[in-house]
Amino acid sequence: MELIVPYLGRNNWKGKDILLYRDILKTNHLHRAIVCFGYKDASGRYQYMTQVEAQQSNLDLNRVEYEARANMRYLDQMEDAEWVPVLTHHQGQEVTILTKTGSDITASNILREDILRDLQHYFESPTVAIGIPNRNTIIACSKPVMMLDYFKRKYQESITEGFEPVSDMIYLARGGSLVGAAPFPGTEDY
Repeated sequence: MELIVPYLGRNNWKGKDILLYRDILKTNHLHRAIVCFGYKDASGRYQYMTQVEAQQSNLDLNRVEYEARANMRYLDQMEDAEWVPVLTHHQGQEVTILTKTGSDITASNILREDILRDLQHYFESPTVAIGIPNRNTIIACSKPVMMLDYFKRKYQESITEGFEPVSDMIYLARGGSLVGAAPFPGTEDY
C-alpha cells in the first residue's frame, strides 16, 4: 500500500463497519463525520482500507492516520484548489465565508492543524466554524450563525449534484483542533 489518504464519510454509511475508521469528533449525532482511509491499489485506483487489510499489514489506526495526515500536505501541493472568499448575507449583515472545492480529499483538510490555525488567523478569531457538506467541499467562517444559510445551500447542493454528503454538522476549531460540533437545524431530513 502506498500513499494512504484520509476520506471523510457519514457515520450512517452502509458498509463502514468493515473499514478502518474513527469518528471525527465524539458525538452521538447520526450524521456526524467519520474518517476512513484509502490507498492506491496496483491499478492506480483508490481503495478503502479495511480493518482486515490493516491487521494483515500490521498497521494500527494511529499509524495509518499519522501517515495519511502527512500525505495530505503532499497532496495539497499537487491540488490546484484554492480557498475562495464568498460574501453572503445573513439577516441583513454581510459575512465572508471561505470555500474550498476540489478532490475527494479536500474536505479532509479539516484534520490538518496547520489549516485550522491558518483559518483562525485569516478570520482573526480564536474559534472558527467549519462545514463539510461533501468530500469535495469545506467551508469556514468565524461566526457559525452567519454561515448557516450558505452551509444549508451547499449541503443540499451536495445531494442534488450527486456528491456524497458528509455531515450536516457545524464543527468548531480552536487552537488548531476540533473542539465541538452541533447539527444544523433542519438538515436531518436530507
